[in-house]
Amino acid sequence: VAFSDVFSGHYDGRRLAEYLGSIAASQETYAGRTVYDIPSDGRTVRVALLGYDIVAVSNYPSTEMIHSMIDRYRTAALPFAGSSLLAKNYSKVPLLSVSWGIGQIALPLGNNGGARILGLRLPLPVDAMFIASLSWIGKIHMRIEEIAPSDSAAADTTESLQTILVLVKSMENAAGPAGGQPAFDPNMQLFINSIAVERHRNQAVLTATVPHALLQRVMSVPQDLKKMGVPDAGKSPAQAP
Repeated sequence: VAFSDVFSGHYDGRRLAEYLGSIAASQETYAGRTVYDIPSDGRTVRVALLGYDIVAVSNYPSTEMIHSMIDRYRTAALPFAGSSLLAKNYSKVPLLSVSWGIGQIALPLGNNGGARILGLRLPLPVDAMFIASLSWIGKIHMRIEEIAPSDSAAADTTESLQTILVLVKSMENAAGPAGGQPAFDPNMQLFINSIAVERHRNQAVLTATVPHALLQRVMSVPQDLKKMGVPDAGKSPAQAP
């Protein structure tokens, strides 16, 4: 089973580094941190000392996860001089997220009643903040959190999302085997069925499991765009006759 964890406690950094070095099969330096590759039960456990009281451990097959953990620690330790929104809310990003984003609703989007999905209004109050993330926990886990200005605003968002989810699932059921062509492909069905919406005071939280094939399809470049040529710099497009 693959795992990635961060341990916090009181360590003698020098002695721990000496011990890890003595049992490691190899070492590498990444972003100023030493990563110790330690064989264990046919796998490689990678250990990095992030700080005087923080140790990152991962037995992920590649170095990608331990590198991401080091990057996250370095980013968290840097001052966010360019964005007060990021500085204030970065700590709320789930640990070990491989992709994440933070944003805030502003005018005019929050002033026209919000967005509409399948004809239903999804309220987007001004000053509501969103934290979206993807993390790997044996599967691709998606989490989108709205931090609303009030409990009632979060309740409105939760109710609207639950209504939209019920409508989408009813479309899926209506277009099943008895109704002919399915409304969604199997990967999209798995994604929709995994969606859960809940509220915690002024927070509306949507979670879901994203099938790998679905994420790959979303992230891939459409074929028609691949066929489009990119004009050379300094050349104007050809004029029509």
